[in-house]
Amino acid sequence: GAMHVSGNQVSGNRVSSNRVSENQVSGMFVKDLESGEQFRVRGRVVINATGIFADEVREMDNEMAKPMIRTSQGVHLVLDRSFHPGENAIMIPKTADGRVLFAVPWHDKVILGTTDTPVDHKDSDPMALPEEIDYLLSYAAKYLKKAPTREDVRSVYAGLRPLIDVTGRNDARGKSATTSRKPAKTSSLSRDHTLFVDPSGLITITGGKWTTWRHMGEETIDLAENALGRKSEGKKTSISSTKHLFLDGMMVPGGTMRPGDTMRPREAIRPREAMRPSDAMELGDDIPIHPGIPITPNMIKFAVRFEMARTVEDLLARRTRCLFLDAKAAAEVAETVSSYLAEELGRDDEWAKNQTESFLSLSEKYRL
Repeated sequence: GAMHVSGNQVSGNRVSSNRVSENQVSGMFVKDLESGEQFRVRGRVVINATGIFADEVREMDNEMAKPMIRTSQGVHLVLDRSFHPGENAIMIPKTADGRVLFAVPWHDKVILGTTDTPVDHKDSDPMALPEEIDYLLSYAAKYLKKAPTREDVRSVYAGLRPLIDVTGRNDARGKSATTSRKPAKTSSLSRDHTLFVDPSGLITITGGKWTTWRHMGEETIDLAENALGRKSEGKKTSISSTKHLFLDGMMVPGGTMRPGDTMRPREAIRPREAMRPSDAMELGDDIPIHPGIPITPNMIKFAVRFEMARTVEDLLARRTRCLFLDAKAAAEVAETVSSYLAEELGRDDEWAKNQTESFLSLSEKYRL
Protein backbone atom coordinates (compact mmCIF):
# COMPACT_ATOMS: atom_id res chain seq x y z
CA GLY A 1 0.00 0.00 0.00
CA ALA A 2 1.04 3.62 -0.48
CA MET A 3 0.88 6.48 1.88
CA HIS A 4 0.57 10.22 1.81
CA VAL A 5 2.04 12.73 4.22
CA SER A 6 0.35 11.47 7.38
CA GLY A 7 0.19 7.78 6.57
CA ASN A 8 -3.06 7.40 4.68
CA GLN A 9 -3.04 4.29 2.45
CA VAL A 10 -3.23 5.47 -1.14
CA SER A 11 -0.86 4.09 -3.77
CA GLY A 12 2.50 2.84 -2.55
CA ASN A 13 4.28 6.12 -2.00
CA ARG A 14 4.52 8.74 0.73
CA VAL A 15 4.19 12.42 -0.12
CA SER A 16 6.77 14.47 1.76
CA SER A 17 5.92 17.94 0.49
CA ASN A 18 4.24 19.88 -2.29
CA ARG A 19 6.33 21.28 -5.13
CA VAL A 20 5.74 25.03 -5.62
CA SER A 21 6.90 26.89 -8.71
CA GLU A 22 6.26 30.64 -9.16
CA ASN A 23 3.70 30.54 -6.34
CA GLN A 24 1.81 27.73 -8.04
CA VAL A 25 1.74 24.09 -6.93
CA SER A 26 3.34 22.06 -9.70
CA GLY A 27 3.84 18.60 -8.20
CA MET A 28 5.12 16.81 -5.12
CA PHE A 29 8.01 14.88 -3.66
CA VAL A 30 7.24 11.24 -2.90
CA LYS A 31 9.03 8.22 -1.46
CA ASP A 32 8.64 4.63 -2.63
CA LEU A 33 8.14 2.66 0.59
CA GLU A 34 9.38 -0.59 -0.95
CA SER A 35 12.65 0.60 -2.49
CA GLY A 36 13.23 3.70 -0.35
CA GLU A 37 13.71 5.77 -3.52
CA GLN A 38 12.63 9.41 -3.39
CA PHE A 39 11.56 11.26 -6.50
CA ARG A 40 9.57 14.21 -7.76
CA VAL A 41 6.25 14.04 -9.57
CA ARG A 42 5.22 17.01 -11.69
CA GLY A 43 1.72 17.99 -12.71
CA ARG A 44 -0.13 20.95 -14.20
CA VAL A 45 -2.91 20.35 -11.68
CA VAL A 46 -2.54 18.93 -8.16
CA ILE A 47 -5.64 17.60 -6.42
CA ASN A 48 -5.70 17.21 -2.64
CA ALA A 49 -8.11 14.32 -2.04
CA THR A 50 -6.54 13.06 1.16
CA GLY A 51 -9.56 12.78 3.44
CA ILE A 52 -8.79 13.46 7.10
CA PHE A 53 -5.31 14.66 6.15
CA ALA A 54 -6.48 17.42 3.78
CA ASP A 55 -5.64 20.18 6.28
CA GLU A 56 -2.05 18.95 6.63
CA VAL A 57 -1.57 18.92 2.86
CA ARG A 58 -3.01 22.44 2.57
CA GLU A 59 -0.57 23.58 5.27
CA MET A 60 2.31 22.32 3.11
CA ASP A 61 1.09 24.76 0.49
CA ASN A 62 0.21 27.60 2.87
CA GLU A 63 1.31 27.64 6.51
CA MET A 64 -1.48 30.12 7.27
CA ALA A 65 -4.27 27.87 5.93
CA LYS A 66 -7.06 27.60 8.49
CA PRO A 67 -7.99 24.06 9.63
CA MET A 68 -11.45 23.05 8.48
CA ILE A 69 -11.75 19.35 9.33
CA ARG A 70 -13.20 17.74 12.44
CA THR A 71 -12.50 14.03 12.73
CA SER A 72 -15.24 11.59 13.71
CA GLN A 73 -14.75 7.86 14.22
CA GLY A 74 -17.21 5.27 12.99
CA VAL A 75 -16.95 1.63 14.09
CA HIS A 76 -18.36 -1.52 12.48
CA LEU A 77 -18.72 -5.03 13.87
CA VAL A 78 -18.98 -8.15 11.69
CA LEU A 79 -21.08 -11.12 12.83
CA ASP A 80 -22.16 -14.42 11.32
CA ARG A 81 -25.38 -14.35 9.32
CA SER A 82 -27.10 -16.49 11.93
CA PHE A 83 -27.68 -13.27 13.86
CA HIS A 84 -29.60 -11.80 10.92
CA PRO A 85 -30.47 -14.54 8.40
CA GLY A 86 -32.64 -12.33 6.18
CA GLU A 87 -31.51 -10.75 2.92
CA ASN A 88 -32.73 -7.25 3.84
CA ALA A 89 -30.90 -4.63 5.86
CA ILE A 90 -32.22 -3.25 9.13
CA MET A 91 -32.04 0.48 9.86
CA ILE A 92 -32.71 2.08 13.23
CA PRO A 93 -33.39 5.70 12.23
CA LYS A 94 -32.98 7.21 15.66
CA THR A 95 -31.53 5.72 18.82
CA ALA A 96 -32.01 7.12 22.32
CA ASP A 97 -29.04 9.44 21.78
CA GLY A 98 -30.10 10.44 18.27
CA ARG A 99 -27.85 8.20 16.18
CA VAL A 100 -28.66 6.08 13.13
CA LEU A 101 -27.70 2.40 13.30
CA PHE A 102 -27.90 -0.42 10.77
CA ALA A 103 -27.38 -4.13 10.23
CA VAL A 104 -26.50 -4.98 6.63
CA PRO A 105 -26.07 -8.49 5.14
CA TRP A 106 -22.63 -8.73 3.56
CA HIS A 107 -21.41 -11.92 1.90
CA ASP A 108 -22.10 -14.62 4.53
CA LYS A 109 -21.84 -12.10 7.38
CA VAL A 110 -23.74 -9.09 8.71
CA ILE A 111 -22.22 -5.67 9.41
CA LEU A 112 -23.34 -3.66 12.43
CA GLY A 113 -22.73 0.07 12.44
CA THR A 114 -22.00 2.67 13.22
CA THR A 115 -20.76 5.11 15.85
CA ASP A 116 -20.02 8.83 15.68
CA THR A 117 -17.23 9.53 18.16
CA PRO A 118 -15.24 12.79 18.04
CA VAL A 119 -11.51 12.03 18.08
CA ASP A 120 -8.46 14.27 18.06
CA HIS A 121 -6.02 11.85 16.45
CA LYS A 122 -5.62 11.19 12.74
CA ASP A 123 -4.56 7.61 12.14
CA SER A 124 -4.56 5.61 8.91
CA ASP A 125 -5.50 2.50 10.91
CA PRO A 126 -7.75 3.64 13.78
CA MET A 127 -8.99 1.24 16.45
CA ALA A 128 -12.46 0.88 17.95
CA LEU A 129 -12.94 2.10 21.51
CA PRO A 130 -14.35 -0.37 24.07
CA GLU A 131 -17.39 1.83 24.68
CA GLU A 132 -18.17 1.92 20.95
CA ILE A 133 -18.15 -1.88 20.79
CA ASP A 134 -20.39 -2.18 23.85
CA TYR A 135 -22.78 0.40 22.40
CA LEU A 136 -23.26 -1.49 19.13
CA LEU A 137 -23.63 -4.87 20.83
CA SER A 138 -26.25 -3.56 23.26
CA TYR A 139 -28.39 -2.15 20.47
CA ALA A 140 -27.90 -5.21 18.28
CA ALA A 141 -29.34 -7.37 21.06
CA LYS A 142 -32.62 -5.48 20.75
CA TYR A 143 -33.11 -6.04 17.02
CA LEU A 144 -31.23 -9.14 15.81
CA LYS A 145 -32.44 -12.72 15.99
CA LYS A 146 -30.20 -13.35 18.99
CA ALA A 147 -28.03 -11.21 21.21
CA PRO A 148 -24.38 -11.07 20.10
CA THR A 149 -21.45 -10.98 22.53
CA ARG A 150 -17.84 -9.97 22.11
CA GLU A 151 -16.94 -13.60 21.43
CA ASP A 152 -19.29 -13.56 18.41
CA VAL A 153 -17.54 -10.67 16.67
CA ARG A 154 -15.62 -11.95 13.64
CA SER A 155 -13.99 -8.64 12.88
CA VAL A 156 -14.10 -5.06 14.13
CA TYR A 157 -12.89 -2.08 12.17
CA ALA A 158 -13.00 1.68 12.40
CA GLY A 159 -12.78 4.59 10.00
CA LEU A 160 -12.33 8.32 10.41
CA ARG A 161 -14.70 10.78 8.74
CA PRO A 162 -13.37 14.15 7.49
CA LEU A 163 -16.25 16.41 8.54
CA ILE A 164 -16.28 20.04 7.50
CA ASP A 165 -16.47 22.38 10.49
CA VAL A 166 -16.12 26.12 10.02
CA THR A 167 -18.10 27.00 13.15
CA GLY A 168 -17.05 30.28 14.74
CA ARG A 169 -14.40 31.16 12.15
CA ASN A 170 -13.91 31.84 8.47
CA ASP A 171 -14.02 28.90 6.15
CA ALA A 172 -11.12 27.86 3.92
CA ARG A 173 -12.05 30.47 1.33
CA GLY A 174 -12.18 33.29 3.86
CA LYS A 175 -15.97 33.54 3.99
CA SER A 176 -17.72 33.91 7.32
CA ALA A 177 -19.52 30.68 8.17
CA THR A 178 -21.53 31.23 11.34
CA THR A 179 -21.61 33.41 14.41
CA SER A 180 -21.87 30.52 16.88
CA ARG A 181 -18.91 30.29 19.24
CA LYS A 182 -19.54 26.73 20.35
CA PRO A 183 -17.98 23.98 18.20
CA ALA A 184 -20.64 21.73 16.74
CA LYS A 185 -20.92 18.09 17.75
CA THR A 186 -19.64 15.79 15.04
CA SER A 187 -23.07 14.17 14.82
CA SER A 188 -24.54 17.54 13.84
CA LEU A 189 -21.90 18.42 11.25
CA SER A 190 -22.87 18.11 7.62
CA ARG A 191 -21.76 15.10 5.59
CA ASP A 192 -21.69 17.31 2.51
CA HIS A 193 -18.42 17.82 0.68
CA THR A 194 -16.57 21.01 -0.14
CA LEU A 195 -14.44 21.78 -3.16
CA PHE A 196 -12.24 24.82 -3.69
CA VAL A 197 -9.02 26.12 -5.21
CA ASP A 198 -6.31 27.80 -3.12
CA PRO A 199 -4.40 30.79 -4.56
CA SER A 200 -1.55 28.43 -5.46
CA GLY A 201 -3.87 26.41 -7.70
CA LEU A 202 -4.08 23.46 -5.29
CA ILE A 203 -7.52 21.87 -5.67
CA THR A 204 -8.95 20.41 -2.47
CA ILE A 205 -11.94 18.06 -2.25
CA THR A 206 -12.90 16.95 1.22
CA GLY A 207 -15.86 16.00 3.38
CA GLY A 208 -18.58 13.95 1.70
CA LYS A 209 -19.40 10.28 2.11
CA TRP A 210 -19.32 6.98 0.24
CA THR A 211 -22.78 7.47 -1.27
CA THR A 212 -21.71 10.70 -3.00
CA TRP A 213 -18.20 9.78 -4.11
CA ARG A 214 -18.96 9.68 -7.84
CA HIS A 215 -20.58 13.10 -7.70
CA MET A 216 -17.57 14.39 -5.76
CA GLY A 217 -15.21 12.97 -8.34
CA GLU A 218 -17.13 14.48 -11.25
CA GLU A 219 -17.14 17.95 -9.70
CA THR A 220 -13.43 17.69 -8.96
CA ILE A 221 -12.55 16.70 -12.52
CA ASP A 222 -14.73 19.50 -13.88
CA LEU A 223 -12.76 21.96 -11.76
CA ALA A 224 -9.47 20.45 -12.92
CA GLU A 225 -10.60 20.83 -16.54
CA ASN A 226 -11.26 24.50 -15.83
CA ALA A 227 -7.75 24.86 -14.47
CA LEU A 228 -6.33 23.21 -17.59
CA GLY A 229 -8.41 25.41 -19.88
CA ARG A 230 -10.28 22.46 -21.33
CA LYS A 231 -13.76 23.80 -20.61
CA SER A 232 -15.56 27.06 -20.22
CA GLU A 233 -16.89 28.03 -16.82
CA GLY A 234 -20.15 26.22 -16.21
CA LYS A 235 -20.01 24.26 -19.46
CA LYS A 236 -19.08 20.58 -19.57
CA THR A 237 -16.97 19.56 -22.57
CA SER A 238 -16.14 15.99 -21.60
CA ILE A 239 -18.45 13.08 -20.85
CA SER A 240 -17.66 10.53 -18.15
CA SER A 241 -16.32 7.33 -19.65
CA THR A 242 -16.83 5.36 -16.42
CA LYS A 243 -20.44 6.20 -15.52
CA HIS A 244 -21.81 3.06 -17.15
CA LEU A 245 -18.57 1.09 -17.40
CA PHE A 246 -18.65 -2.47 -16.04
CA LEU A 247 -16.05 -3.43 -13.48
CA ASP A 248 -13.51 -5.88 -14.86
CA GLY A 249 -14.70 -9.44 -14.34
CA MET A 250 -18.28 -8.53 -13.48
CA MET A 251 -19.98 -11.68 -14.70
CA VAL A 252 -22.68 -13.94 -13.34
CA PRO A 253 -23.47 -17.57 -14.17
CA GLY A 254 -25.06 -17.54 -17.61
CA GLY A 255 -23.86 -14.20 -18.93
CA THR A 256 -22.62 -10.67 -18.49
CA MET A 257 -24.22 -8.22 -16.08
CA ARG A 258 -26.30 -5.37 -17.49
CA PRO A 259 -26.72 -1.86 -16.02
CA GLY A 260 -29.07 -2.11 -13.07
CA ASP A 261 -28.41 -5.81 -12.47
CA THR A 262 -27.43 -6.87 -8.98
CA MET A 263 -25.40 -9.80 -7.77
CA ARG A 264 -26.35 -11.83 -4.72
CA PRO A 265 -23.64 -11.65 -2.03
CA ARG A 266 -22.84 -15.36 -2.16
CA GLU A 267 -22.42 -15.16 -5.94
CA ALA A 268 -20.29 -12.05 -5.82
CA ILE A 269 -17.76 -13.68 -3.54
CA ARG A 270 -17.19 -16.78 -5.67
CA PRO A 271 -13.67 -16.71 -7.15
CA ARG A 272 -14.58 -17.46 -10.75
CA GLU A 273 -17.08 -14.61 -10.83
CA ALA A 274 -14.40 -12.28 -9.45
CA MET A 275 -12.13 -12.65 -12.47
CA ARG A 276 -12.22 -13.28 -16.18
CA PRO A 277 -13.07 -16.95 -16.81
CA SER A 278 -10.11 -17.47 -19.14
CA ASP A 279 -7.71 -16.12 -16.54
CA ALA A 280 -9.24 -18.22 -13.78
CA MET A 281 -8.90 -21.39 -15.82
CA GLU A 282 -5.23 -20.70 -16.56
CA LEU A 283 -4.43 -20.05 -12.91
CA GLY A 284 -5.62 -23.46 -11.81
CA ASP A 285 -6.34 -24.33 -8.17
CA ASP A 286 -9.78 -23.06 -7.16
CA ILE A 287 -10.07 -24.81 -3.78
CA PRO A 288 -10.36 -22.45 -0.77
CA ILE A 289 -7.34 -22.54 1.52
CA HIS A 290 -9.55 -21.99 4.59
CA PRO A 291 -13.14 -23.11 5.23
CA GLY A 292 -14.09 -19.81 6.87
CA ILE A 293 -13.03 -17.28 4.24
CA PRO A 294 -13.33 -17.11 0.44
CA ILE A 295 -9.77 -17.13 -0.82
CA THR A 296 -8.16 -19.63 -3.17
CA PRO A 297 -4.69 -20.02 -4.70
CA ASN A 298 -5.92 -18.76 -8.06
CA MET A 299 -7.31 -15.60 -6.45
CA ILE A 300 -3.87 -14.94 -4.93
CA LYS A 301 -2.14 -15.44 -8.28
CA PHE A 302 -4.71 -13.29 -10.07
CA ALA A 303 -4.29 -10.45 -7.56
CA VAL A 304 -0.52 -10.43 -8.08
CA ARG A 305 -0.55 -10.75 -11.87
CA PHE A 306 -3.49 -8.51 -12.70
CA GLU A 307 -4.21 -6.31 -9.65
CA MET A 308 -0.71 -5.30 -8.49
CA ALA A 309 -0.94 -6.95 -5.06
CA ARG A 310 2.40 -6.63 -3.27
CA THR A 311 1.81 -7.71 0.33
CA VAL A 312 -0.25 -10.09 2.44
CA GLU A 313 -2.23 -7.09 3.62
CA ASP A 314 -2.97 -6.21 0.00
CA LEU A 315 -4.36 -9.70 -0.53
CA LEU A 316 -6.35 -10.19 2.65
CA ALA A 317 -7.60 -6.65 3.24
CA ARG A 318 -7.92 -5.01 -0.18
CA ARG A 319 -7.97 -7.48 -3.08
CA THR A 320 -10.23 -9.67 -0.96
CA ARG A 321 -12.09 -8.70 2.22
CA CYS A 322 -10.95 -11.64 4.32
CA LEU A 323 -9.57 -9.48 7.14
CA PHE A 324 -12.94 -7.76 7.50
CA LEU A 325 -14.99 -10.93 7.17
CA ASP A 326 -13.09 -12.94 9.78
CA ALA A 327 -9.89 -11.54 11.26
CA LYS A 328 -8.94 -14.76 13.05
CA ALA A 329 -9.34 -16.87 9.91
CA ALA A 330 -7.37 -14.30 7.90
CA ALA A 331 -4.52 -14.56 10.40
CA GLU A 332 -4.58 -18.35 10.08
CA VAL A 333 -3.97 -18.20 6.30
CA ALA A 334 -1.35 -15.43 6.42
CA GLU A 335 1.61 -17.82 6.22
CA THR A 336 0.12 -19.72 3.29
CA VAL A 337 -0.70 -16.50 1.45
CA SER A 338 2.82 -15.14 2.03
CA SER A 339 4.28 -18.32 0.51
CA TYR A 340 2.20 -17.94 -2.65
CA LEU A 341 3.10 -14.25 -2.81
CA ALA A 342 6.82 -14.94 -2.41
CA GLU A 343 6.68 -17.44 -5.26
CA GLU A 344 4.79 -15.07 -7.55
CA LEU A 345 6.98 -12.05 -6.75
CA GLY A 346 10.30 -13.89 -6.64
CA ARG A 347 10.90 -13.15 -2.95
CA ASP A 348 12.84 -15.27 -0.45
CA ASP A 349 11.74 -17.07 2.74
CA GLU A 350 12.84 -14.20 4.97
CA TRP A 351 10.58 -11.80 3.09
CA ALA A 352 7.67 -14.24 3.42
CA LYS A 353 8.30 -14.59 7.15
CA ASN A 354 8.33 -10.81 7.62
CA GLN A 355 5.12 -10.49 5.64
CA THR A 356 3.41 -13.07 7.83
CA GLU A 357 4.54 -11.40 11.04
CA SER A 358 3.48 -7.98 9.80
CA PHE A 359 -0.01 -9.18 8.93
CA LEU A 360 -0.43 -11.07 12.20
CA SER A 361 0.36 -7.87 14.06
CA LEU A 362 -2.17 -5.96 11.96
CA SER A 363 -4.90 -8.57 12.37
CA GLU A 364 -4.79 -8.21 16.16
CA LYS A 365 -6.33 -4.76 15.76
CA TYR A 366 -9.38 -6.33 14.10
CA ARG A 367 -10.02 -8.94 16.79
CA LEU A 368 -11.63 -8.68 20.21
